[in-house]
Amino acid sequence: MEFLLLLIVRISILISKKVVKKVVIRLIFIAM
Repeated sequence: MEFLLLLIVRISILISKKVVKKVVIRLIFIAM
């Protein structure tokens, strides 16, 4: 059970990092 929870947390962190990267790149393009 704990292992599954850790896996879900890891995946959600990875997804959020990818989303943050996309948002930052988009903001930089808008700023230019």
